[in-house]
Formats: sequence, structure tokens, C-alpha cells
Amino acid sequence: MKRRTRYTSLLLALICLYGTPVSVAQTYRAQVKKDSLLALIAPTGEVVTPFMYQRIEAFGNGLAPARKRGRWGYLDTTGRIIIPFYYEAALPPSEQLAAVKLGGQWGFLHMDGTPAIKPAFEEVGSFHQGLAPAKQEGQWGYIDTTGEWQIAPHYAYAYPFAEGKALVNNGSAWGYLNLKGEWVIAPTLKQGYTYLNGWAEVQYADGTWQYLNGDGKPLSTPKLERTAPFLGGIAVVRQGTAFHLLTPDGKLSPALPYEYCGWVVNGRMRFRQYGKWGYALPDGNVVTKPQFDNVLDFAEGLAAVQLRGKWGFVNTEGTPAIPLQYDNARNFAGGLAPAQQEGKWGFVNAQGKWVIPASYTDATVFQQVQ
Repeated sequence: MKRRTRYTSLLLALICLYGTPVSVAQTYRAQVKKDSLLALIAPTGEVVTPFMYQRIEAFGNGLAPARKRGRWGYLDTTGRIIIPFYYEAALPPSEQLAAVKLGGQWGFLHMDGTPAIKPAFEEVGSFHQGLAPAKQEGQWGYIDTTGEWQIAPHYAYAYPFAEGKALVNNGSAWGYLNLKGEWVIAPTLKQGYTYLNGWAEVQYADGTWQYLNGDGKPLSTPKLERTAPFLGGIAVVRQGTAFHLLTPDGKLSPALPYEYCGWVVNGRMRFRQYGKWGYALPDGNVVTKPQFDNVLDFAEGLAAVQLRGKWGFVNTEGTPAIPLQYDNARNFAGGLAPAQQEGKWGFVNAQGKWVIPASYTDATVFQQVQ
């Protein structure tokens, strides 16, 4: 099931990369580590939980699943334990319901920890558009918020709904169901991704890729060897060995003269040429010439770049914004970026000043709490 939904990449692109500068500090949280234990931290530097968690997942509906001594519960943004550490596994809440595992079976809780759907499923996914994928007796279907089957469990695998459609495997191929459980795209695909911005990326039996719109009609362009989501109205695709820019109306740019191209994120695309990395505009014109050993995508107007073992940041015009001085660095979110110096992590602002001193063994990008 590798990369079917691109959840990790999309969280990065749509939460971290498209984040806005923080205005209320309490709406952002990051994870920091001391030795082998995690805590939550605010942009002010306040550590809002003790260092006692083995793992903390992303926030959803204001709560984050966390694991302590092998059991899972839920924390709010202040660090309060809202749902006790009682469960074998837990997922971030969605649509005001949290999936938890108990006694080897999955069910759902309300946000106050009271039972919503009793544990009766072998596996589940999150609720989206009122339905959640669930597995029972080896088959997947979709349940509603009362736990009743709305789409009977007849499938080998099922993913959450997005834009009214869900990616489902019938045991031999992939297709898409609507909210009524009807095939809107027949199960003839080798693999696919969930819908985003009106399009789904799908792979045919011959190994080539294409985009399907909401009606299941393919984009009017030749089949491709690689696709990417439409972000900002542009997707970076590969045809043969060459990279191109593609728009939703099917217009394919001439081949780009690069060895590798990333997604177009916040109006800039990272690319590699002759073994070095730089940035280009959505039309392919170079903004920052290829000169770095490694780069990250832009977030909040800045991008982390590495040269000769040191990291710094450049702005969207390609001008150095923060000198190459860190041992490692990550994306900006909420006005701060994790940075590492002398083996310790802290957070710097857009001027490169330490706002949260480097005193942790690891640190994540800030997440805006939903």
C-alpha cells in the first residue's frame, strides 16, 4: 500500500509549507526530545508537557495521540491528559471521533473519551465525509458515525474518502467508490492516490500514470512515467526520462533541463542539475542557480539549504537570508524553524536568532493545531 495517499507529504506541503505566521502562540505545537522521551513545546519556548512520552502523533480536532509506557491516550494543546493512557493504539481524531484499539479490536471515542463505537473491527481509518473505512472478517467497507455499515465490507482494502470518492481494492485491482458505494471509476487500475484538488493520480496495468478528474475522465495528455499532485495549479511530471510542468487543462511544458524536480511549493520548485540543487519558478526559469548539496521546499518565504555540511536559509528571490551556520535545519512554521547546533536542537526565527535555545536531542516542525 506504499504511498497510496501521500499523507506524510501532504501534511508537510499543506500544513507546514502553506502555514501562515503565528498570531496566537497557543495554536502551534512542536515535539522536542530529551534523551529518548518526548514533550510538547509552544512557540514561546514553554514546555507544556513533561518529558515522559515515547511517541506523540499529529493533532486532530485539538487532541494528539500520545504513548506512555506502551499505552496510548490523548493530550490537548495545554498538555492536559484528556483521554487516559489505556489503549493499545490510537489515531489522530477526525470529525470529532478518535479511533482506538482495545483488546485487539478497533473502535471510536468521543472527544471527551466516552465510547462512540465499540471496538469491533480488525482495522479502521479516520472519518472523512461522515464515513470511515473499517475491516471485519478480513474484508473492508465503510461505517457511519454510529458504527453501522453504510458500504458493506466486500473489499480487500479501502482508504478514507476525499472529495466524495474513495480508493478501494476489490482483490485484483483498484478503483474509486462514491459515498453511496457505487463504482465511479471501475476497478481496473494497478494503483492510485486519493483525490486532491479535483484530480486523482492513477497507474494503469502497463505501468504508466495519468490524471483522472471527478468524473473519471483522463486528462488530455499522453501517459506519464511519474506524476505529482496539482499544487497551485501546476504538477511536476516525468515523461520518459524528462521532467515537465503540467497544468490542469492538459498543457505540458517543454522538457526541463534538470536531473530531478520536486513539487512546485509556494511558487518555487527545487531541482537538481549536475549534482547540485537550486530553485526555479513554476515556468521553469531559475531563481537560485544550482549550488547546494541539499535543499528543502519553501515555507513561509524561506527554504533551508545545505552546503559543505552547514545549513542556512534563502528567500524566494534566491538571496541568502540566514547564513550557513547550522548542523541541520527543517522547515519554518509558525514563524520558527528547528535548527541543530553542536548536536542540540532549538528554534530560530526568520532573522536567524535563537528564540528557543538549542538544548534538545531532536525537534519537529511546529504544527498548527486543528
